[in-house]
Amino acid sequence: MVRSCEQAAAMGLPPGKLIVNGVYPDFFAGDDAVLSGRWVLVVPAGLTGDESATACAGALAGTGAQVLTVTVDASGLDRGTLAGTLAAVAESGPVAGVLSLLALDEAATAGVMASLALIQALGDAGIGARLWAVTRGAVSAGGAPAGPVSVPQAMAWGLGRVAALECPDRWGGLIDLPAEMTGRMAGWLRAVLAGTSGEDQVVIGRGGVLGRRLVRAGAGPARGRWTPCGRPTTSSSM
Repeated sequence: MVRSCEQAAAMGLPPGKLIVNGVYPDFFAGDDAVLSGRWVLVVPAGLTGDESATACAGALAGTGAQVLTVTVDASGLDRGTLAGTLAAVAESGPVAGVLSLLALDEAATAGVMASLALIQALGDAGIGARLWAVTRGAVSAGGAPAGPVSVPQAMAWGLGRVAALECPDRWGGLIDLPAEMTGRMAGWLRAVLAGTSGEDQVVIGRGGVLGRRLVRAGAGPARGRWTPCGRPTTSSSM
């Protein structure tokens, strides 16, 4: 699998001729992965009792994992308060993994900001378990007609890709889920969370599981050379 331009160069693909595309269906067929240990499910208050939260909790517990649900108010979430809550959870035993539904809160940028606070708070609490973020409609994948991409969800997807670079030791990945999950989809979700697929950016749907790929771009129309101006600035907020 090609994950970077460096890997693409090693494969002999020319520079400047690659774009990101996220579509190879059914890259793995396993739906019998087993999750164990204590998993923290972080749910925004507005989704308490929602079908998505119930389905994800059921998928985690389906093979014996213990699910510890942490419900938070995504709007104005305080990093320090959340770190204290998570540290209290970790005191009762090791955490095997963290699954966040915070990005599903689309009230303005609440889901994105809450997701950032969660990434930081997990580090503050000393929890090294990998964090997986759930989105819905964040990316267009598969080539088939689909609904419009959700801007707040896409923002959360972008945040996750940055987190993967800055916190590689405790970042799990991004999982885009449909509004309704079947039992087989729950099995695919467990397989991704268990790491048996080797994928960290996936879209789960009725047709299977799609993984992000880099593919060669077409020539396209000729464009003028881009010339930067002004003073470049690089920043980090993780």
